[in-house]
Amino acid sequence: MLESIAVKHLNLEINGTLLLSNISFTIKSGDVLVTYGPNGSGKSLLNKTLGFLISPQSGSIFWDGQEVFSDGQLLKAEEKLRRNIGFVWQHPVFLTGNVKKNIEMPLILQGLPKNVREKKIKELAIEYQIDDLLMSNPQKLSGGEKQRVSFLRAIVHDPDFLIFDEPTASLDPSSIVWFEEKIHELKKNGKLIVVTTHDLDQAKRVGTKLAVLISGKIMEYGKLDHVLHHPENDLVKSYLRGDLKALISQ
Repeated sequence: MLESIAVKHLNLEINGTLLLSNISFTIKSGDVLVTYGPNGSGKSLLNKTLGFLISPQSGSIFWDGQEVFSDGQLLKAEEKLRRNIGFVWQHPVFLTGNVKKNIEMPLILQGLPKNVREKKIKELAIEYQIDDLLMSNPQKLSGGEKQRVSFLRAIVHDPDFLIFDEPTASLDPSSIVWFEEKIHELKKNGKLIVVTTHDLDQAKRVGTKLAVLISGKIMEYGKLDHVLHHPENDLVKSYLRGDLKALISQ
């Protein structure tokens, strides 16, 4: 089981613009790292980088002390790394086919036989209360139902690392509560978790660590309570108390 991820000095440039600058942090089993910051600060780009969907030009990523990415190059099989990651995005992308086929895909990629896949999907669908949706078209589901399906697809293959990119941004309160309870369950099971949110109250409810991103830089990082109550960076202090003018004038 994956127990730690360390990110060191990541820099991402696209079309001549530096979008992530000197990103460094560590998360361990049972951590929920919340990334928080204004629109355009690089949060989703960071998530894609952590999931090996895009490659920074420089910096390193370590899994359990082993360097798996360095200066634009994967040092371990991409397929093996991605199979140990689960993603939930704010706007999930579904494959052609019904809900069951979408949930099944990670298990197919794992090479599991059909009978094992069928049994696992049935059990989890009942547990996550979507068993009545398995034959439905995912595009026609409600927002909350889509995110439940997306969540189950992310965890069905039992990955050690979960990345949640604003998964509850458009959901009703009951769906948000459901989602946050599931994040807590994953935390108790020792998963490594990154949650991106614009909701500071949600950060307080689910997070153990907080990274405040502004203009592609982590301006403050540490235990959530410490960052919230004792920030050292003046810009972070202003942002956390809701002073958006400070961001404009930086």
